Amino acid sequence: MAIKKCRSLRTKSKNQKGRYPLSITLRKYALNDSVVVKFRCGDYKRCPHRIFEGKVGIITRVNSQSHTYDVLVRERKNAKIKKINTSALHLAPIDTKIIL
Repeated sequence: MAIKKCRSLRTKSKNQKGRYPLSITLRKYALNDSVVVKFRCGDYKRCPHRIFEGKVGIITRVNSQSHTYDVLVRERKNAKIKKINTSALHLAPIDTKIIL
């Protein structure tokens, strides 16, 4: 199985072009919320590395002034826990609580 290159991850098809809805951009997260890291190519600021695409993490710090979140994520199954600083645009909520 081939790994997708960065250029194909950062481009959109013609029917996907446009801005994201306000429900995604204005979503607020609290401490200890479970989230999934999603790479959205519309915004390159504070985007996570592609290793963390689809990984589940827990929010550990909320910075309301710059609208950024610190998320703890496991890179691989038995790897160390990594800390990501990203915006709410690159996160998606999960209903269930997880324990890292």
